[in-house]
Amino acid sequence: MTDRALDGATTFIILSYARPQNIQPTLETILQARSCARIVLSNNNPAIDINDHIALSADRLTVLQQQERWPAVKRFCLAWEGLAEN
Repeated sequence: MTDRALDGATTFIILSYARPQNIQPTLETILQARSCARIVLSNNNPAIDINDHIALSADRLTVLQQQERWPAVKRFCLAWEGLAEN
């Protein structure tokens, strides 16, 4: 498989809880990847509005502000739901 075969083929699912200040540089780095089709950012800390820590807008970015905490298994649920959309 060549690098070109992966262009735009990957969905990144990022869970945020304790370090929202790291989200902006993480998103910027992922958006530079040729393989990035989309990013689903799920904030798992209802006490923090993750949008206050993001200074970018991208068509490939979906932000979910969860109203309650979920265990890390939530990323698999998000992935499954994303697969169902495609």
